[in-house]
Amino acid sequence: MHALRAPLDGRDLLAAAGGVVLAALGGLAIAAPGAALGPGRVLAGFAAAVAVVAALASPRVGLALAVLSLGLPLHDGIAGVEVRLGHLLLGAYVLRVAIDVGFGEAKVPRSMALPVGLVLFGAVLASIAGPRPGSSLFSLFDVFFLPLAAGLAIAAAVDPRRDLRLLVQLLAGALVLASGAAIVQAAGFVAGPLEPVQEGRANGLYEHTNVLSGFVAPLVALLTGIAACAWREIRLAPLVLLGPILLGVAAVFLTLSRGALLGLGVGIVVMIAFLFARRQVTALLAVALVVLAALFVAVPQVPQSERSALTERFQRLFQPGTELGRKLVYAQAVEAIRENPLTGLGPLTFGRLTRERTTIGDIEPGREHAHNLLFESYLSFGPLGLLGLLWLIVSSALRYARATRPGPDGDQLVVGWAVGALAALAVLVVQGIGDFVFSNLEPLGLLLLVLAVAHTRGFVPPVALRR
Repeated sequence: MHALRAPLDGRDLLAAAGGVVLAALGGLAIAAPGAALGPGRVLAGFAAAVAVVAALASPRVGLALAVLSLGLPLHDGIAGVEVRLGHLLLGAYVLRVAIDVGFGEAKVPRSMALPVGLVLFGAVLASIAGPRPGSSLFSLFDVFFLPLAAGLAIAAAVDPRRDLRLLVQLLAGALVLASGAAIVQAAGFVAGPLEPVQEGRANGLYEHTNVLSGFVAPLVALLTGIAACAWREIRLAPLVLLGPILLGVAAVFLTLSRGALLGLGVGIVVMIAFLFARRQVTALLAVALVVLAALFVAVPQVPQSERSALTERFQRLFQPGTELGRKLVYAQAVEAIRENPLTGLGPLTFGRLTRERTTIGDIEPGREHAHNLLFESYLSFGPLGLLGLLWLIVSSALRYARATRPGPDGDQLVVGWAVGALAALAVLVVQGIGDFVFSNLEPLGLLLLVLAVAHTRGFVPPVALRR
């Protein structure tokens, strides 16, 4: 006879205590301003508190809510503090998994822990040695620490055979939420949170157009790979996969983001190359169908004015003297690296320093970074942190490349995820070279999710790892 599980064990008690603390903090934040909040915001705060408690109750529920929150980046100022729903839910998920790890129910893979630890060590070292230790350490914990911790939690808690199908459906839902808001905004509904931050470019509910494109474009690539290789594994695949992909393509065009479109093109090429190398003829045909549907169904829905503006933005790349601001930022970044070659400056300190000193060319005065993944990673995390980041990206890509070899009993959903993840990583890296979008929770959270799944237990069969 199986032993009955106790109604409450230590993990449940700790999770309940964390939920009570977070709910109490939310209640205090709501009560402090009094009636000025209004009933709508009070209800929203109560709903957020309930979601946090639900995320603490179960790792799978926490992961589901956290992933969906990336597509619905709600935030508000309460009692003078900017509160983001995504941070609350990610924090609850990390806490719940940390409790499970503490009780021996989950284990963080060393292949993920070592490079992430090197990134954090390099960032702390750069902060202490840099010109602004206080603000650098604050940026480390405010911007980077939680997504990195969430990546470790995903690697520890996710079981690909059990959770991958749910994860695909959640990411498709997040893509619909993000893209739908951008399309509604472009259609003229610009009241309240949908008020655009830049005329003529959609940003949806995100803080900038590049943040929206940095989240949507890699998701389009990821779901395209899954649709090509594993559409039989997903119920109602045309609705669950193709619909969100077409919405995402339209949203990327509405952002007028050159980096995202270039990255998406490179991602599709990477996908085709792997499928061709693995002789996946059916999957290649499926990719061709998705691309044709995007070109002849999604893109024609984008207004002609936006398509013309996008063409003009691409033409500027080849016109002398039109991108001087970006070149000057790169020159300043290189100079800062030469002045601080061993440690860097600390997380997002470069943007803070240059913003205080001057406004350069056509780069926005409020920029927080060097507009380049490699430059900003070196300046924010130092050479050790950059090494850790490259280690994590390359090791994840190699694991995905091995997983694209389907064995006789191979799971096509795993193969599809691996192919799509390689394309998504290509999109993120290519866009990151020109638009550093990883100072924002949503693109950074998606990047860490894609990297972490490759390190989950059992994602890559041991036989594939030995090849």
